Amino acid sequence: MSHSLFLLLLSFLFLPLQGARILFLLPVPLKSHYSQIELLIDTLAIRGHQVTLYSPFEAKSNLTNLHHVYVDMEASKRAIESMNHFEMLDNGLLGDTSFLSCLQFQFSMYQISLGMSKEILNKPAIRSLLASDARFDLIIAEFFFGQEPLAVFGHKFQAPMISHFSHSAPGHVFQFSGTPNLYSYMPDIHMAFPKKMSFMQRLQNTMFGVFNHMALTWWVYPVQDQLMREFAGTVTPPLPYIKTLLVNISATLVYSDPMIEYPRPQTANLVQVGGMHLKTGQLPKDLADLMSSTVSPRGVILVSFGSMVSPSKMSSSLRDSLVRAFASTELTVLWRWEGKTIENLPANIHLRKWVPQQDVLAHPNCRLFISHGGLNSVLESIHYAVPMVGIPFYGDQPSNIKHMVDLGSAVELEYHNMTEKSIVWAANTILNNRRFKFAAIKARQRFNDRQVPPLHNAVWWVEYVLRHHGAPHLRSAFDHLSWTEFLLLDVVAFVLGVLLVILYLLLRIVRAVKSCLMYPFRGTGNEKTKTIKKKGKVE
Repeated sequence: MSHSLFLLLLSFLFLPLQGARILFLLPVPLKSHYSQIELLIDTLAIRGHQVTLYSPFEAKSNLTNLHHVYVDMEASKRAIESMNHFEMLDNGLLGDTSFLSCLQFQFSMYQISLGMSKEILNKPAIRSLLASDARFDLIIAEFFFGQEPLAVFGHKFQAPMISHFSHSAPGHVFQFSGTPNLYSYMPDIHMAFPKKMSFMQRLQNTMFGVFNHMALTWWVYPVQDQLMREFAGTVTPPLPYIKTLLVNISATLVYSDPMIEYPRPQTANLVQVGGMHLKTGQLPKDLADLMSSTVSPRGVILVSFGSMVSPSKMSSSLRDSLVRAFASTELTVLWRWEGKTIENLPANIHLRKWVPQQDVLAHPNCRLFISHGGLNSVLESIHYAVPMVGIPFYGDQPSNIKHMVDLGSAVELEYHNMTEKSIVWAANTILNNRRFKFAAIKARQRFNDRQVPPLHNAVWWVEYVLRHHGAPHLRSAFDHLSWTEFLLLDVVAFVLGVLLVILYLLLRIVRAVKSCLMYPFRGTGNEKTKTIKKKGKVE
């Protein structure tokens, strides 16, 4: 089924809404983030909305009411492509989930995001948009992924805003939606803690959350606010503080799912849409032949470390270990590989610069997925019921893999333990034990057992916000509470004060009663004595 035909049929599943003018601001050059929301963009355009997209990626569809404005982010693209994640892992800069390492990683991400914000705001396409007299009914952007200053466009165009978040939401995203972030049983996505945390884990989770909140409040948001004001100048009406703009975001589309998150409370305007990008197509002929049972009688292993990690940059020793491990299996290995071709490659290993990952995973002959544990890959592994060997590198990947292990459909292999022997062990553990496949099938059944698919849900909520002019009734009062009010410290102080007053009065009453019981005639006797003395003096 072609891409356009798929979207056309999908659009008929919804009741139409009068066309609105929707602005998508997606300038960050991360392909995995853009691929999550691409189907939503096309579906809204097919449904009659006038969609304007600002992005460094070309739109695949040729829809008449989808207007694409190219944002030149080539410098950032080259910087991302030049990163050697394997070298950073070897040097201990990535791959460590200890408290201090997670804190250091988070702070480095904030530094990168501040630089990214400055670059985005200086792009001619973004500056032209600020100076334009365009009108929009809704703005959608990744406001909480280092792009907070883009909230200025909601203020300029007086339009409601929806945020898209590309992985499970961290604490500050929950707080902006009006959902408390409870450190006692809600582990941060970077910490990879279990559902039931120990005392030390709860302590680290709390400290990480508090330090993160302090960094955002006293460092990140003030700098982002300054960048926003320098960018906006006098073009916009008087600007409120940046946090005020973020609090007024109508809804957040979070790319997560209960299958890869522990249960937690959340408000209605925090919408889980994990899996919104899922869509299968037809395999190219060469890959279809490769995946067939005649060419690969025992099945296929798919190896991919995502769009940001270039496997050609791994050390020669690690590469040789992987090649020897893959050569020892009787399965066909399809390896996404960019860069110089590996010489003397065994016959069962096939390198491809580009692999239609979903189409390969959907093939019944795909038996194992060796992955870095990126969110898109994890959701695809669940949706297509393919067990996984997870090798997490950084960010949310350790947490994603931990959830897959908890589901029983994955084996985790730490990067620093990657040897020929460990890779063979991990692969054979899954291939020779059917319980992993059964667990994957069970996870798929749970994942797909929902009222509506994620894409339908996202479209409905976007149009809900449009129908109800920003849906302000969905916003919680949480962000308008002080810490003393949220923790009920004022209520506790009042109750304690009342109890102390009552206790004081009770003590006085008890003392008075006790005094009366012990000396019932003390007052009467004294009065009689005084009377007798007075009478004696008179006589």
